[in-house]
Amino acid sequence: MNSQILKKRVAGFTLIEIMVASAVFSLFTAGLFAFYRMGSNMFLTGSWKLTRQKEAERFLSILKERIEQAANATSINPTAANQITVAKCPFLTLNNNTQIANITSNRRIMVFTVAKPDTTYLNAANKGVVVYHCLMGVPAEKNLYTLHLHANTQDVAFGGVDYFNTTANFKPNPGTFTNFNTRFGNSPQNFGLGTVPYTYKLSDVASATISWGLADPGAAAAGGETDKVVGIKIRLQNPRHPETIVDHGVQAKLDMAVPMQSFALGGF
Repeated sequence: MNSQILKKRVAGFTLIEIMVASAVFSLFTAGLFAFYRMGSNMFLTGSWKLTRQKEAERFLSILKERIEQAANATSINPTAANQITVAKCPFLTLNNNTQIANITSNRRIMVFTVAKPDTTYLNAANKGVVVYHCLMGVPAEKNLYTLHLHANTQDVAFGGVDYFNTTANFKPNPGTFTNFNTRFGNSPQNFGLGTVPYTYKLSDVASATISWGLADPGAAAAGGETDKVVGIKIRLQNPRHPETIVDHGVQAKLDMAVPMQSFALGGF
């Protein structure tokens, strides 16, 4: 009987063996978890980067399209002595090569007007339209901010953000036209400008740099006229993994007839 008990005891595991096995298993589990966590982080950062790249491309594509449609308000009357009546709509932006980063309050980056001509003198149904646009930086967490591209036929606050409350002039003078509100009362949808008001947003922006110049400096030097080129370069940063960034940029032509005014950051 005693020999059988002794044999059973000899066939078991010692405490040291159990402790060693537990330690090896713990190390294996910890390594497996670390590998899983690393893979998970790589997937999340890769997913963030791919998503932000697509969002940046779409946002900047819309911004480029709208800048290139910026125009003065115009009314056409072939029967009048002055057949074309124009009210200037200045394009407001920041000084050349201004960088916007670490903002702590809302900052306007661009304010401009997209205007489609009034031709009601030819056809009563052919009203024009005036749509105001504002590109603004709105602070977010971790020194990042969100870019807002807001469009509206009214220069009023929207969603708690006062996009157009600036003393700098960017709107056409209504007194230039007879019955301004009627002549420019068409729907933006009829010109492919969407349903207003609306706001496109791009989040996780670390910095943006504004640049502008002449499309053809040689022509300007020779006394000719040329369009302007407005550029913006943006850097997006993952708020959870700051080493993960996305850089993107775009350039747009601004009609030579549209006057440009530039300011320091916070100046308009």
